[in-house]
Amino acid sequence: MKKRIIGRKSVLVVALFLLTATDMMGTAPLVSACTCREPSVYRDYRDDFVTNVFRVKVKKEVVDGRDRWYKVKMGKNFKGCRPRKRNFWIKTAESSATCGALLKVGRTHILFAHRESKRVYSIHSCNPNKQWRDLSKAEKTFLKGREYECNGRRFCADGGSAYLKCSEGCPACDYKKEGITCETSVCRGCGLDAAYLYDSKTFEPAQCKSS
Repeated sequence: MKKRIIGRKSVLVVALFLLTATDMMGTAPLVSACTCREPSVYRDYRDDFVTNVFRVKVKKEVVDGRDRWYKVKMGKNFKGCRPRKRNFWIKTAESSATCGALLKVGRTHILFAHRESKRVYSIHSCNPNKQWRDLSKAEKTFLKGREYECNGRRFCADGGSAYLKCSEGCPACDYKKEGITCETSVCRGCGLDAAYLYDSKTFEPAQCKSS
């Protein structure tokens, strides 16, 4: 995968605010809240903390103390090494107040996960973990056209070959002036079809105006 201009790394900001209040009758219960920026498929995909992005079907939900576990069945892979087993578990906080993500059993979801160990992946509500059907056409196209790495090898999310020998090109544009990055990959095609343009700051899809 080649890039014309390297964009800034996305940094996830998750803040937990603990508020206490007292009154004449004593101390009020402790209140916590999850605060984070608006989730973005494009920006969060590039977040270094997100080690894996995959499409799964949720099969089971179990609450265990402060944790909520989801048993899922693996589908398409878009980032990171595929889980070793087809069926595996996803962990999140039990409460949305502590950034717990809520999934629907029986539905297919796109998950932006962090690999904690060989068998455990975790998610939270500050990433766009939602039903696949709720993604826009542009978001689905972005994910399906991804090229990802696993143990030094490159793969195409759509199942094609990441080692296809063909030319890759970017359209004529003043990239630095417009603040745009051109990323190319044979996973999207050859020639100019291999190009993907995005805003270097927001990572949202972009079009060149100076071409």
